[in-house]
Amino acid sequence: MSQQQPQQSRTKRIGLKTKALFGELRKVTYPSAKQVLKQTSIVLAVVIFFLLTLLLQDVILQMLYRLLLGIPVFPLFQISNLLQTSSFPEFLTGIAASLF
Repeated sequence: MSQQQPQQSRTKRIGLKTKALFGELRKVTYPSAKQVLKQTSIVLAVVIFFLLTLLLQDVILQMLYRLLLGIPVFPLFQISNLLQTSSFPEFLTGIAASLF
């Protein structure tokens, strides 16, 4: 003869799982404020480093591209000449022309 185990009620199973869940949550350790600050500063330093690295690469590649096409490498230096123009629309037209 086979013995059948009595089935636990649904609410009892949910209660046991909830109890086990909170037992696991008590085992979790959280970092201190000092550790969080240290790790955050490391992440920010790495992000800033890569930002500057990519920015430098972008500027160098842009300069090489402009040299290849024969476009002035630093068009913003030409803006000082445009400041001496007599009217504002001429100034804006000159800036647009020097950038493109």
